Amino acid sequence: QVMEMIAEIFVNLPFDRALEMEADQVGLMMAAKACYDVREAPAIWQVMEMIAEIFVNLPFDRALEMEADQVGLMMAAKACYDVREAPAIWQVMEMIAEDPLEKDKDWEFLSTHPVHQTRYQSLSEQLSSALQIRFNCGCSKLDTNCDPQMFVRDFEKYLQQTNHVTTK
Repeated sequence: QVMEMIAEIFVNLPFDRALEMEADQVGLMMAAKACYDVREAPAIWQVMEMIAEIFVNLPFDRALEMEADQVGLMMAAKACYDVREAPAIWQVMEMIAEDPLEKDKDWEFLSTHPVHQTRYQSLSEQLSSALQIRFNCGCSKLDTNCDPQMFVRDFEKYLQQTNHVTTK
């Protein structure tokens, strides 16, 4: 019965669309098919595609973004850049962001990218290992007087003085 359902799903799809389907989409379609005839209820098809997008594709995209942040941080460390800048930039981005998909963790599941706070927290957690990599590569010491967190605090004060809303 399962194979018949899979075959029927593919028969009712354009060939090129059937070839690009992923296993999770087939599973969702099978669940829909078990309850409804997909051909008679195109809205079910659209709902199932939206569910697959929100619960399968978007989390994968966010995971790729987080991995890219991690790889970028480690590459920057090996290249002797000031890796303390990485979390700081996401703090600033959060302060100036206006789109809720960039700021509000409650809506993060609807975005292809993690919210700025998630990126800041993740990069902050990785900072000590990045600094160790930087040290192991023989990079010069970082100037404690040029701590990016000082800029973040000053920028936040500026936003408050100019009546701009900050994240706090």
